Amino acid sequence: MEQIIESVKYPYIEFNLEASDNIKVKKDAYVDTGAEFAGLFISKSLLKDLTEPTFVHRFTLADGTEKPFDCFLGKVKIGSKEFETIIVLMDKDITSLIGRNILDKIISNFDGPNQKLKFYRT
Repeated sequence: MEQIIESVKYPYIEFNLEASDNIKVKKDAYVDTGAEFAGLFISKSLLKDLTEPTFVHRFTLADGTEKPFDCFLGKVKIGSKEFETIIVLMDKDITSLIGRNILDKIISNFDGPNQKLKFYRT
């Protein structure tokens, strides 16, 4: 297996997002194995100049309530691998989350005792 990235700030993984020609974001994100449907959840405030077409998707939150969120299709690069995935724009300033739409396409290794998180190509 070829490793594509190892965390330098456990339990975060660094990602790069190119939402359009004028929007480029480089941030850290938590890995959220319960975040279904999308590949990346990110604060709307980071993408104020977004001109990409968006759509609305209703999500069931951890407390069981449903809420609509704006979404768009974008490219996220993690280490040496690029993913075309659904990006969910969160209303609050949150720590970004890498969701199942990306996680289901890689092999991940969580090594808690050594505080390492590694992603591998499938």
